[in-house]
Amino acid sequence: MIRAATRRGLCWLVALLVGLLLAPAPAAAQSTRAYGDITIQVIEPADAETQHGYMAHQFIVTNRSTTEAHTVRLTLPMDSIRSAGISRISRTAQVAPGATVAMDLLQPPLAVYGNSVEVRIDGNQEDDPLELPRASAPHGQSLSDRTRRSYRSDDSYVLVSESLTRKDITRGASSRVEEVPWALAVERWPNTWLAYSRFDAVAVTAEEIDRMRPSTRDALIRYAECGGSLMVVGAWTPPEAWADTGHTTPPSAGDQPPMAFYNAMLGYAIITTPEAAGSGLGSRFFDNVRNTQRRLADMQSPQQAHRDFPILERLRLPLRTLVVTLLLFCVLIGPVNLLLLRKWNRRIWMWWTVPAMSLVM
Repeated sequence: MIRAATRRGLCWLVALLVGLLLAPAPAAAQSTRAYGDITIQVIEPADAETQHGYMAHQFIVTNRSTTEAHTVRLTLPMDSIRSAGISRISRTAQVAPGATVAMDLLQPPLAVYGNSVEVRIDGNQEDDPLELPRASAPHGQSLSDRTRRSYRSDDSYVLVSESLTRKDITRGASSRVEEVPWALAVERWPNTWLAYSRFDAVAVTAEEIDRMRPSTRDALIRYAECGGSLMVVGAWTPPEAWADTGHTTPPSAGDQPPMAFYNAMLGYAIITTPEAAGSGLGSRFFDNVRNTQRRLADMQSPQQAHRDFPILERLRLPLRTLVVTLLLFCVLIGPVNLLLLRKWNRRIWMWWTVPAMSLVM
């Protein structure tokens, strides 16, 4: 009886292991929380420890009310506990009755210290914050780390859509190029090109790019034109602005299918067939990915970015003005205040004149 029970236990264990191995890969993790009429869905981003560009924290906001509109404001993080990195990122959207709105919080390559997202509906803060998934790798780095090592990472990341797998595309000679598969359906990809700027390249199929929302398709085109690298596997017609920049690689002696290359403004694009993507020609795309960092990640620090594109006329603190103001405050709240109250015989008024002058100054 003991041997029979042992055999049955081993059979169950083997069946369990086989089931786990044969189970399909899970889709992108999503969580949903309801706040009265408003339902907010959190979408997990692609898993890559990127160091440049913007990371999009995606939220799908649905208004279940058929009569009332609501104003939704999301803030990341809910409580900022560090002075370095990002203090807060916020976005506000007006959600009409029965409407669904996509809200993206774009995080630059700076550390965010906090995992909770504050939710305000019609100006009222909700008690239960949203929790971001922590399964994904962090984006950016802290300011202290940036002083110890280069801003650029040695690794390049290629965002690969659900339909493309590792066996579909031949990698280039560089061992520092990593593919980042994203199980999220392309219909829910971000609709701003900045959300893709943290990747050195994006690879999708022609069928997927046709299924995308027009705003998402335009975002990928803008991503390529702003310096990114884009690969489309299948028959796809590029924008007319790229037409004069394209050239086709003729079939080689081995009768490999051709690939169409385009200089997409500042970036680079390839339109190819599945056969060419799986052949040696596909490696040319990955070999070119390394150039994307020089176009999208050419920023040394926030100070250097301000020197290249100044927002304020002067970043230095007006120390002379601060010292004069502080000295004037000390004279007024001290000797002047005391002499006047002594002259008026109202020295007890110091209990309210000192706080009042402090508030005014």
